[in-house]
Amino acid sequence: ASVAQPAASGEPSKPAPTGPSASTPETPAQAQPSAADAATGNKPAADAASASVRLAWDRAMDARVTGYKILFGTQPGDHPEAMSVGNQTSATLTGLRRATRYYIVTVAVDAQGNQSPPSNEVETLTPP
Repeated sequence: ASVAQPAASGEPSKPAPTGPSASTPETPAQAQPSAADAATGNKPAADAASASVRLAWDRAMDARVTGYKILFGTQPGDHPEAMSVGNQTSATLTGLRRATRYYIVTVAVDAQGNQSPPSNEVETLTPP
């Protein structure tokens, strides 16, 4: 498999897409508040007024993928915030506003910094 998709109109090649997923790289999983926080009602230690969301996805099959980024925001299709997570297939977004709807995608990244197209968007509402 190749990380690079054919470039169109002189654009740089991009790694193959991946994203939050329960079973395949193209099918997003439901983002959920952290299981520990949901079960205990605990708030993250960093900020008692914040919420967290735990995400997981399938590893990209292309060996050239060196890591992943989570992109997120509070409007559909708009992901101004980014978190690099290295070569992990799960992460927890912390410091999120409570009772707020977030829209989240992931992208695969190769060693040159090329990003895949975003995964399907996942929508989640943080707990009050």
